[in-house]
Amino acid sequence: MNMKRELLAGRFHRASGRASLLLLAATAGCSPYLELGGAYFPAWLICLLIGSALSAALRTVLVRRGIDSFIEPQALAWPAIIVALSASCWLVFFSQ
Repeated sequence: MNMKRELLAGRFHRASGRASLLLLAATAGCSPYLELGGAYFPAWLICLLIGSALSAALRTVLVRRGIDSFIEPQALAWPAIIVALSASCWLVFFSQ
């Protein structure tokens, strides 16, 4: 029974890896670029930097108010907050 489970897990892992590569190849050219100082930067990178700065500011506010200790597990929560703020930034500035 355990060998059958490992065999199915291996097949799923290979199939999900192939699907990920296909998705990556299909969407590789979809990112808009911004010109900053004569150089072109991907827009998602700018949104990630803005999301990181906003989450750092949010954490500072929460620490000063004593609310930060209620956010658990912090190792998962803060990266999720960064992703949420970055995605929100993307939607605000680059949605069509």
